[in-house]
Amino acid sequence: MSGHKKGVGLTFRRWVPTLVLMVLIAALSGPAFSFVNTGHVLDQIEQHLGLTLSDSTADLIHIVVRKGAHFILYGSLFLVLSRGPLRNRPMLAVAACIAVAALDEFHQSFLPERSASFYDVMLDTSGALFSRFAYGVWFGPW
Repeated sequence: MSGHKKGVGLTFRRWVPTLVLMVLIAALSGPAFSFVNTGHVLDQIEQHLGLTLSDSTADLIHIVVRKGAHFILYGSLFLVLSRGPLRNRPMLAVAACIAVAALDEFHQSFLPERSASFYDVMLDTSGALFSRFAYGVWFGPW
């Protein structure tokens, strides 16, 4: 195999985890994962476990899970970007996470079941930044 073909294969393999995660983020951004729909899932879990939660407790759990997903997904996106196609360019990986978050919220602004939120972009950014600094602490400087 020529050196060029090896380079193309390596580049493609570095993008695969990033693309998979971006497709997941796009899917979670759709109507099926609106606040109302994910609330029904929590209700079913509550019933299955035989719990009786107050409305305020159920709402709090729902919000923590949803916002935690933002933080974790964009922290993960930073990691796959910085270990893959944007290797050794951590601040570019953070910028890419911010761009994806902004595009995701822009997309949601067109869906009647969803709404765009600047705060979600900030939460996504904080997940990416947390991963950036945690990675630096854990593995040392870039």
